[in-house]
This record gives sequence, C-alpha cells and structure tokens, in this order.
Amino acid sequence: MITAYVKNAAGKRFQLPALRAWDLRYTLGNPCDAFEVRFLYDAETMESLLLQAVSFQLVQDGVTVFTGFIDEACACADTDGLTVTLSGRGPAARLIDNEAPPAVYYNASLDFILDRHVRPFGLSPVRIPSCPGLSKFTVSTGVSQWSVLRDFLSLTIGKSPRFSPVGELLLDDPDGKSLAVDNTVAVSSALRRITRHGVLSSVLVQCKSTGAALTVQNDGFLALGGCASRVLSVPRSASYADMLGKGQQQIDRAKEELEVCTLTLPQPFAAFPADIIRLRHSPVVPDGSYRVSAARCRAGRDGITTQLTLIPKEVS
Repeated sequence: MITAYVKNAAGKRFQLPALRAWDLRYTLGNPCDAFEVRFLYDAETMESLLLQAVSFQLVQDGVTVFTGFIDEACACADTDGLTVTLSGRGPAARLIDNEAPPAVYYNASLDFILDRHVRPFGLSPVRIPSCPGLSKFTVSTGVSQWSVLRDFLSLTIGKSPRFSPVGELLLDDPDGKSLAVDNTVAVSSALRRITRHGVLSSVLVQCKSTGAALTVQNDGFLALGGCASRVLSVPRSASYADMLGKGQQQIDRAKEELEVCTLTLPQPFAAFPADIIRLRHSPVVPDGSYRVSAARCRAGRDGITTQLTLIPKEVS
C-alpha cells in the first residue's frame, strides 16, 4: 500500500488522497533526488493545505521510500478530471539552494563543517565516519552549502554525501542491500551502453596567479586509447590537496560514464542507489556485481516499474 503525506512549516502532517501516478528519481547525491506525484483535487479542502505544504513523504507498507521538499503544486482540469501534481526534490535541495559565504578555514574538522554548513538547515547526519581534518580548506565565492560538504568529504575520505530514502544524510556513502537478479527474476528490459564521449583521460588543474599546476590522469581510459582532457582553474588560496582533490573529482565523475547498464523491473521500489545488484544470465549485460547509481520508480497508465542504472562495482 502506497500512502503520501505532506507537512506544513509547523511540522503537522496531513495524508494525501490515493495517488493516481508517481515518478520518483533517486541518485547518489548528484543531481538531487526528485519526485512528482498526482492525485485528485478537492479545492474546498485542499487549497489551504497545498499553499502551506513544505515537505513530502511517501510510505510503502509502513516503510518510508521517499522524503523531500515541495517545489511546486499545480492544479489541472482536463480529460483526467480535476487533479493536483506535486513536485519537488530530496533533502539535498536545502543545501543546494543556499549559497555559502566565502571563507578559508584552518584545522577544519568534519564536525565544524557540519555545524557551519549543514545543521543550520535542519539536516541531521546519522552516519558520521571517522574523518581526518584539513589544515586548510577554502570555500570559494558562489558555491552552495552542498558543494562545501561534498568537497570536504572528497578531500578527506574520498566519498560523496547522499541521502537515504528516509531522509538520513549519509556521509560515508556505504553500500546498501544486496539483490540477486537472474533468470528467475522478471526483467522488463536490459540495456548496456559503452560510450567514450564524456570520459576524461586527464585533468590539468592550475592556479594562474601562482603558476602552480598538476595533472590528474585516468590510467584505465588512457590504456584504452582515450584522449579527452580538461583544464580546471582554482583560486590562489587552493592548496595542493585542494587541487588534487578537485582534479580527481572530475576524473571520477566522468569515469562512471564509460559503461552504464540499465535494468527495468516490473515492481515498485525494487532497489535504491548504493544497493548492490548481483546480475546473472542477462542477454546483454555481463554477469557480475553492480552498484546502483540511480533509480527511477514510476506508476501510471503504463503500470509500475523500477528502472535501475548500474555501474560496475569496481568503479563505484
């Protein structure tokens, strides 16, 4: 059973009518998770509620499967009747939408970064890893609070932050549950895409004002004959660790695009990002272990499906 709720700014929860359709997108943090749901509209009872609704929660059989914040409520009268579409994004939106003031921190700890850039926005981490501090950490002009947290974790433990379906901020990016998919499991479609476009062979990181420069290479792609470089400029205050970390970020993000596999299963919420899929006997995707990098759960006229985007476990 699927049940949807909204909360107002005071935290009071209201149950929505039965959903006629939903489209939920889950990621490993970038871009932000997103949702869109549609249900019948009663102007007399809902107008005030929708004006005040701030957050959204979707529950399946008592288990929360999505938590987020509402960006838009749209009422529509057409051949489907009088309906409302609610759309919004996951909890990361609170950090993405707020710009961080520029700063240079010395001996910055993870707890210090959380106090300055995360906790003021009502987000409480629940899984905090052992994390070294940084002797110097620069917050550039115009970056979001999300970028500050992401960059700090990348430089210290080489991980990216993400949110679980229940809205918990996970800082160590742990693997999720393990799921076996073989010829006993119904699969609507399977796709394997190998693309060289967009994968980087190297990134030159430089500071024009000081002349400092370093190159970060993607050795695996170079061995395949890859040839695609980028130049990344950093401010004068950037340390060697900052430069190395930013270059590696570019390489890692592009590396995942080399081979992407997609499975579509005819069931709701089959898996979520960071879950491990142990795949066997697919006609197009090689046997092996894959990490879910994105999931899209939909329901509507075409039925209920979960589309999983997979990347080989060794590059996740």
